[in-house]
Amino acid sequence: MTVEIVFSDAQPKTKTYIISFYDSEGDKVTVNRRFTSHLPWDNSIFFDTSERISKSVPQDLDITKLHTITYRKSTTLGQAIYIDGELFVEDKEKKAAVGKIAGGNLASGSGAENADGYRWTGNIYSLRVYNRALSDEEIEFNYKIDQNRFGEE
Repeated sequence: MTVEIVFSDAQPKTKTYIISFYDSEGDKVTVNRRFTSHLPWDNSIFFDTSERISKSVPQDLDITKLHTITYRKSTTLGQAIYIDGELFVEDKEKKAAVGKIAGGNLASGSGAENADGYRWTGNIYSLRVYNRALSDEEIEFNYKIDQNRFGEE
């Protein structure tokens, strides 16, 4: 699975959600989280499925500028976070599959049931969710396309 988020103008906070996907039962959101993306969460970039990966936010990362954050999880490659097409943190240990992502709730800017205290404020230009792990080359290519499409003139 790969999740790519293109954003800018994020407002610095201690803990925020960018994207969350939870299973649902009828009208009720369950706590069975498929994936959650945080930027920041206790000063870390954080991606959480059944297994977590995170690393402290680089001091020179200006979250008010345009960025592409990519999260990749694979049963063969492990999991990784990329910032602007470049590998940021990696865990090569084989990981469990995320499972089917369908019929649930996708929340942008909040967690399950809107988690008001952790709302993310900023612009999301693009959200892409792939049912496979993208290669390093595909991640870099998508970043370059994002810069052409959404970058400042």
